Amino acid sequence: MKILLVDDSVLFLNLLAGAFRARAEFSHVACAETAAAATELLRKRDFDAMLVDIRLPDANGFDLAVEAQAIRPALKIVGFSASCTDATAYRLQHSTAVRGFIDKHRDSQEEMWRALAAIQAGRRYISAKAQCALDRMKSATDGFDKLLSPREIPILRFVGSGWPDEAIAHALAIRPATVKWHCKRIMWKLNLHDRSRLVVYAVERGLTKFC
Repeated sequence: MKILLVDDSVLFLNLLAGAFRARAEFSHVACAETAAAATELLRKRDFDAMLVDIRLPDANGFDLAVEAQAIRPALKIVGFSASCTDATAYRLQHSTAVRGFIDKHRDSQEEMWRALAAIQAGRRYISAKAQCALDRMKSATDGFDKLLSPREIPILRFVGSGWPDEAIAHALAIRPATVKWHCKRIMWKLNLHDRSRLVVYAVERGLTKFC
């Protein structure tokens, strides 16, 4: 099996590569520290699987997974993260590209091998520890995924990232007045009373990274 490992921690990436190279079933192990480097490797060479940290310096792993499968449609992808926030769970729940997911800090190597074996066999695999984040999100009746519309969630993300209304409007191809209207609706739905509280809410749930 030919695998691409993507993580911005050089030490962790080297340790991970060593673990894969020690196993006979992996005929080729390549490493990338950024989404851009991973994309370049995918354009040059075919891979069977990709293991990717969803927090990268130049993109998030969920978006990279979509781009990677556009380049290599048969590619099987396992994501991992040390921070399973509400936003991580939201993106994982809706992702068709990331078919496996493990907790970077709390899961073992054996969990990683199980995840890779499962997705190669065509099954979805979420480790028990990562599943806890999904279950927490699904059970919360006041989660942003339950209260906000698909249009409002990216607006909340942009607000949390400190974007002004004009920039949000340009990114979403809507009018600044429409952005203001959505912000008022979001505050009302989340029972928040000013824009600064919206920023805090988005940051605390990891929305500024992944949605």
